[in-house]
Amino acid sequence: MSVIRTLGLYSVFAAMAFVVKANDSLAESEPPVITLTQTTCQFVEPENGIDHGFESLKKADCEAINIETGADRLAKANVIELKPGRYIFRVTNENVPYDLGFGFATTITIGRIPFIR
Repeated sequence: MSVIRTLGLYSVFAAMAFVVKANDSLAESEPPVITLTQTTCQFVEPENGIDHGFESLKKADCEAINIETGADRLAKANVIELKPGRYIFRVTNENVPYDLGFGFATTITIGRIPFIR
């Protein structure tokens, strides 16, 4: 089973994995839509829909917030496993006052060591 990791360059998701359980039967004509909303220093959906209301004007602000709150938030985050198939990802940025990055990476395990590629 593939694991998709979302990486928000300016959010705690540089370290967090967000995954969504999809239906066993994926409709060929309409792939499932996975929605992600990025607010300042976080993605909302993996954090149980909670927008923490962080305030930031630059990347360094989020880095400081994530150092302070990241471990606790990661422990409470949702992990979603996606079966191989087609998906539509809709990523929305709300009220973030600086440029954001978003990317996907898969995790593979060699022996007992996980690698992100």
